[in-house]
Order: sequence, then structure tokens, then C-alpha cells
Amino acid sequence: MTAKNDEYLMEATKTLYNLNADDMVRQRCQARMDAELQEQYLLKKIDTLTAENAAKDAEIESLKKELASLQQNV
Repeated sequence: MTAKNDEYLMEATKTLYNLNADDMVRQRCQARMDAELQEQYLLKKIDTLTAENAAKDAEIESLKKELASLQQNV
């Protein structure tokens, strides 16, 4: 006896197929959501590091000017 000839077995097969399909869609949705969260985190981190880098560049320029001024006074 095959599933094609048994309506209960055929119905169980369809149910399992639909449950597996739902799970696959859920997994894809979760993977996409995880990727979006990761991207948001990385973009925020890039913005933070860029701002910190700009602040350090400004501090370096300020210190270079101060050093040049002190060297002229020597």
C-alpha cells in the first residue's frame, strides 16, 4: 500500500509538507531579521568609530599646533 492509495497517509504527508514549509519560511524570516540587526549594529559602530576618529584627528591637529608654537618659543 502506498501513500497515493491511502487518504489518511496522503493527508498526513500534506500536513508534514506544510509544517516543514512553514518552518523553512520562519527560518528564512529569522535569518533576515538577524542580518538586519547585524547591519544596524555595524552601521552604528561605524558611525561611532568615525566620530571618535574625527575627534582624535582634531586633537592631533591641535597638539601639532601647540608643539609648533612651543618649538618656536625655544
